[in-house]
Amino acid sequence: MLDQQIRYFWATEHKWAKAYLFNYLKQEREKNSMIEYKIKSENQEWAKLPVDLDSAVVALKEVMPIDIDTKNIRVEQLRQNTIAFFGRSMRNTWKLWTHSTPLSKWFHNVGIYHPDDITGIIVERYVCDVYSLPFDLKKEVEKYRAYWKNLGRDPDFITK
Repeated sequence: MLDQQIRYFWATEHKWAKAYLFNYLKQEREKNSMIEYKIKSENQEWAKLPVDLDSAVVALKEVMPIDIDTKNIRVEQLRQNTIAFFGRSMRNTWKLWTHSTPLSKWFHNVGIYHPDDITGIIVERYVCDVYSLPFDLKKEVEKYRAYWKNLGRDPDFITK
């Protein structure tokens, strides 16, 4: 769990909080990693990786619990900080770029293919949980698909 210092730094946005937070999370990850994978024979068996949106949010809550002081953090600020601190880590640690993990496949089944879009939806759901806001997966999927359509790209073939 994040200690009181990190919660304070996160809320007040000290300049060196990012480095402190990354260092803390690295140490915690080395101690008790819940996002590991192992290779079994020729097939990859993804152990302890999220398999759907709900399990991804639970995994994110373990790294960044919801018991932070939400009165000091605006919704948009929490969204931006979470993406800045954990977005790349989620994509790389959960192997979203490979498109072969259970989580990637789950999102592919709902119409989301790009790893950035996947992490955006996970973070949005996390933020909605923190502030007890309604979350509509269908609306989020439509938002990301509309983004790619506006760029003239087929949202069913977006991978990189």
